Amino acid sequence: MKINPICPIVFTHYKNTLKKEWLKGNMPSVKHDIGGNLLTPENATNGHMLAKSKGGATTLKNLTLETADYNQLKGNKPFSWFFDVKSFMQYCDEVAQVKLKNFDGLEYVRGIIENAFGLLKEGK
Repeated sequence: MKINPICPIVFTHYKNTLKKEWLKGNMPSVKHDIGGNLLTPENATNGHMLAKSKGGATTLKNLTLETADYNQLKGNKPFSWFFDVKSFMQYCDEVAQVKLKNFDGLEYVRGIIENAFGLLKEGK
């Protein structure tokens, strides 16, 4: 019987992974959401970089930690309307430090950076 190696990001299709791991305290370096807002257990949620209603997938590459207020403010508006380099880089720096058994923060950051560049280039 051949056993295939486990992918470094096993849970790419689970919507609540980021929020669940953050709430468990497994991501202590992550203090801010993608918009630069301070995360708390009461306001932390997941958000889509490209809204589901606009064709955005519920994959780790398209999901970020966000405050509920920021997520609601964004709605299904284009990612480019809310993109702030300083806040985005702060979020990436904080998440890149996370190393869990089935989650590599640096790999996740590479994915969201690739997605962000694509969305910005397309004006989405």
